[in-house]
Amino acid sequence: MKTSQLQVLESVAVKGRLQGLCLELEVTQFFVNTGKHNIEAIYTFPLPHGAVLLDLSVKLGDKVLTGLVMAKKQAESNYEDAVTDGNSAIMLERADNGICTINVGNLLAGERAEIHYRFSQLLNWQQNSLRITLPTTMAPRYGDPIKAGWQPHQVTEHSLLAEYPFSLALDIAQPLSNALIECPSHDVSITDEGGIAHVALGSKDASLDRDFILNLTVQNVAKDAGQCAPDGDQHVALVSFSPDIPENKISSACIKVVVDCSGSMAGDSIAQARVGLLRILDNLRESDTFNIVRFGDSARAYFPSCVLATKRVLQQARRAVEEMQADLGGTEMSGALQFAYALKDEGNRPASILLITDGEIYNHKHILMEAEESGHRVFSVGVGSAVAEDFVRVIAKRTGGAAELVSPNESMSETIFRQFSRIYQTRAISANIKWPNMPKWQSPESVGVVFSGDTLHAFAGFDQLPVGEAYLQLVLDDGSTVEQRVTLQTQADQPQELGRIAAAHRIEQMVADQEDQATELAVTYQLISKYTNYLIIEERAEEVKPTDLPEVAQVPHMLAAGYGGTGNVRFSRNDNSPAIFSSNRSRLQVESMKMSGQEHYDIPCFLRKQTVSVASPSLPYESTFIEEIVDSIKGIFSPKIKTPIAAVVAVVEAENWFKAYQDNVQDCLSSELTDVLDALIHEQGWANKTVVAALLLAMLKQLDTVIPRHDMRALIVALKAENPPQSLVDYFTDGIKLESTTWGWDSAIELMPMV
Repeated sequence: MKTSQLQVLESVAVKGRLQGLCLELEVTQFFVNTGKHNIEAIYTFPLPHGAVLLDLSVKLGDKVLTGLVMAKKQAESNYEDAVTDGNSAIMLERADNGICTINVGNLLAGERAEIHYRFSQLLNWQQNSLRITLPTTMAPRYGDPIKAGWQPHQVTEHSLLAEYPFSLALDIAQPLSNALIECPSHDVSITDEGGIAHVALGSKDASLDRDFILNLTVQNVAKDAGQCAPDGDQHVALVSFSPDIPENKISSACIKVVVDCSGSMAGDSIAQARVGLLRILDNLRESDTFNIVRFGDSARAYFPSCVLATKRVLQQARRAVEEMQADLGGTEMSGALQFAYALKDEGNRPASILLITDGEIYNHKHILMEAEESGHRVFSVGVGSAVAEDFVRVIAKRTGGAAELVSPNESMSETIFRQFSRIYQTRAISANIKWPNMPKWQSPESVGVVFSGDTLHAFAGFDQLPVGEAYLQLVLDDGSTVEQRVTLQTQADQPQELGRIAAAHRIEQMVADQEDQATELAVTYQLISKYTNYLIIEERAEEVKPTDLPEVAQVPHMLAAGYGGTGNVRFSRNDNSPAIFSSNRSRLQVESMKMSGQEHYDIPCFLRKQTVSVASPSLPYESTFIEEIVDSIKGIFSPKIKTPIAAVVAVVEAENWFKAYQDNVQDCLSSELTDVLDALIHEQGWANKTVVAALLLAMLKQLDTVIPRHDMRALIVALKAENPPQSLVDYFTDGIKLESTTWGWDSAIELMPMV
């Protein structure tokens, strides 16, 4: 599949409204094909932590098309069929928590597409402040994205040459419109009109190179809230509590500070970390023990074990911190945390990890499991212009800790101080909510750790409208209890679509063996999830359908401002620079750069559910995916291909598919299947090539876990040109009832026994 080097993303515009704790934003991505061929634009982009995608639409010319949510595999299949048939197709899927990928298939030469999506997010109080974080770019990540469950087409690239203008307009309703509003990330203008605070970017030069941050600070405002709304023929309620927990401090603690000193932290991030560490040392008590672990591709502790915070020891630590640099290579976070967990402490002090990182790693899952098993609470501080917020927050939540983010123009010291306050303070270890009447369900079913001044959100569903108060009872870790209550309100200005937002939170709480239930819920409420995708298909008139398959145009990200020591947050790119930075560490995404010609090559992106281990970085690009499979197979089965996979792969890569079928596949068929094919041709009158085309289409449908869909497209087009009826394809797909039991795989591939 050909790739295109066009810059297809023109700009991104955001507008929205904050009502209470509910933030709703509408985002428009502007795509254009300035080339001479139809393209498939692919863009992987971040969403705020906890955001719920509500709508997707696209404007193509004068037409506005809306999307439908369906099961992931069905959406992928329908998308590929539409693109192969020359139609326009747009698919939005979730690549990871907080990360989405959009595919804009068959964008014609000179055509523009405006992608509109809307999402909602519940904000959380941190003492007297609310923080809005809108991520706009993704910094390069460390590790193997494929092992982390990403598909190769979802993996991001980065370019210093990319430039994407960014605009934003946000309305803040009362009473938060009276708050002190500060934006540490961008220049903004703030105006008041009729009690609504209008926030807009003050500079026309804003780009997608850093998170947009808005902090709201207010002293006298009610933080607890309760509301209910219709949900079909039922009702849903949301309560938001900001618990007031007594500030009883523990007498001593073991605090292990783990600082990311990998290359991605160079520049602004490591400078902030140094300031924060010095503030930590200023706040340690003599009854505490501590240690500091620096990590990159290795982990190093300042002391052999956790030591008492004596004056002499603190002086030694300060001198070391002042010289700390981001010079330890890659982000091997798992090993560093395991190293920290194992550091000994004399006594029975409660152990906590204070993790300072940008979180830019793949494969979070095993790190989260190790953290839960360690017995340590993790208090995380996300540092930088493009923090991987989901990881930073989830590791804290799962271990009973807390998380905060800090951008380059904010005070790291204040953030560290708040985290230290949480480490020392009494916390709620369980919570119970009593509703006015018995709910059918509650999400989350059980509430974990809660700290004073934070926010606890809970949803519940009812057959009847709940009227009255909801009670919150917290049990603290010292055995005492705290109670709060809130009256449920039904108001005209309540957040829209509360039932859909509640359903999204319920889906996130479901476990792996509830996939069917989660998929059904997501389709019913039309929500994108790990099990469902958004899909839009526009059938083109025959006279405008492209005759060729689209070239892949992957949208590279701008490098995050201040990333890796490239400069501070006011970093401006040198347009004459020839360098292109790539985060593509996957073995499937081998790149080469010819600096003189500015040529950039990559492997086809839309690789669905690939399970075969392929190219290493040392291989030249010209060794394509299909060639690599065939080469590896030939080494084992040479000279004659006999396995089903290898046989079909040989057909996929051949110029003459029917001859390749005769040379490779035909000999793999069982005698029983051969008899079936002969009967269809000689007794029922089907044309030979029509029957073979139907058989191969059925096999390709089953092989999408092995062969990239992009690589199959050309063959699928040729097979469909034989006009095999769908009933015949389904006949092979469902599998013929044969007596033999030697088949290795299910469904159509059973028709080709393994040898």
